[in-house]
Amino acid sequence: MRIVLDIETSGLNPKYNEILEIAAVATDDRMQQEVGSYHALVQYTDVRRIYDECDDFVKIMHSKDNLWLDLQSSQTKPLSQIDTEFAAWIRSVASGTIPLAAGNNVEGFDLPFLKEWLPESRQIFHYRTVNISSLREIVHTECGVRLEGSREVTHRALADCRDSIALYHACLDALRTRQS
Repeated sequence: MRIVLDIETSGLNPKYNEILEIAAVATDDRMQQEVGSYHALVQYTDVRRIYDECDDFVKIMHSKDNLWLDLQSSQTKPLSQIDTEFAAWIRSVASGTIPLAAGNNVEGFDLPFLKEWLPESRQIFHYRTVNISSLREIVHTECGVRLEGSREVTHRALADCRDSIALYHACLDALRTRQS
């Protein structure tokens, strides 16, 4: 079981910045079959304060993808509720197994934010991860191929999860081609 994870945040430091959006796609061990997905927007009483505290890059990125606007909708949930729901979802799709977190820089970015803000959910994941960013770098070094995700106009969590899965398979294809 792999759970491809992506979060959108107000910055890069889990001690000082906040999770804005979280998404996950559960797959089989080979990341070929999607088993389910999870998505949540975080509820804040003062979205404007969070926006004002962000650097310009984050402000612009999440303005283009409408995340700031979506955070003002009624579809948001408190972090404590998200942690409980996300943990229950992970347990449900994992069916008694210990899932590996996967994604682009999941180990260096997403999981530290989970540890800080969604501790119940973080505890469920295996200590090993599938870091697709590292796999992409191996493909570049070993095959001379520079792969990037689709990077469409939006930069949203659920789309990024699916983009990570596509990038994973493109990396495997490049390695197989080199081997032939």
